[in-house]
Amino acid sequence: MFKVGDLVAKRVPHLKEPVKIGIVTESNNEAFYVNWTYVDKEYFMTNTNSIFAELNNYYLLGTQLYSHNREHPFLSLLNSS
Repeated sequence: MFKVGDLVAKRVPHLKEPVKIGIVTESNNEAFYVNWTYVDKEYFMTNTNSIFAELNNYYLLGTQLYSHNREHPFLSLLNSS
């Protein structure tokens, strides 16, 4: 279970490096929020076209809610708080 202050990564099976890195900013008994602070620009095609850069900043670097009751196989702990 992730807790506030944990540094987490979102990975995809075929890549070694994480595609997103974020910090758990809020947690309760049911869910936790991750504020994404880094995205792999090559994976998300930011360098391909300026429209991707704008969309990625808007959609990928936001805050995302995850339920504690579900498995999240692509999230991993990078550094515990």
